[in-house]
This record gives sequence, C-alpha cells and structure tokens, in this order.
Amino acid sequence: LSRRRFVIIEEAQHLGASTANALLKTLEEPPAGTVFILTAPSASSLLSTIRSRSRVVNFRSLSVEEMKKGSSAPEWALRASQGRFDRLEMLT
Repeated sequence: LSRRRFVIIEEAQHLGASTANALLKTLEEPPAGTVFILTAPSASSLLSTIRSRSRVVNFRSLSVEEMKKGSSAPEWALRASQGRFDRLEMLT
C-alpha cells in the first residue's frame, strides 16, 4: 500500500547490548524508504545513542468512549482495560 517499509520493534528497552548496537548502525544509515518504530515504556529506557537518532512520540491511553468505537465489549471490561486493546483482549 505504500512505497515505504515500516519496521516495528516492540519493547525495545529489552534489546541486548549487541542488538542495540547493530540497530544503532542501521538507524545511522537507514535503508531508503524505511521507517523504524520502536516502542518502550519511556524514552529513558532506551540507550541514549538510540534516543539521539530518534523522534519521541508519546501516546496516551484511550478513553472508554474511544474504546467503545472499536469494541462491543461490556463497559466493565472497557474500564478494566485501562485504555488498552491488548488488555481488553485478555479480559474478554
């Protein structure tokens, strides 16, 4: 659907030193048209060298009303999920 390639690395704070250093080299000279998305609980949980080559985007949890738009789960489950669909999936 796009001429770009997206690489998503979830929980990037758990990367080992050798993996993080290999990623750092890739971030310094990324392949053309490639966007890397790293997720972590906070920017400070990543190596400072990776942070310096990244743009930080903070996300917030979804409200119950926003969750209702994407799910027909009962309201108690929507509230218990704390705005996260992955938690909602575990509850229902």
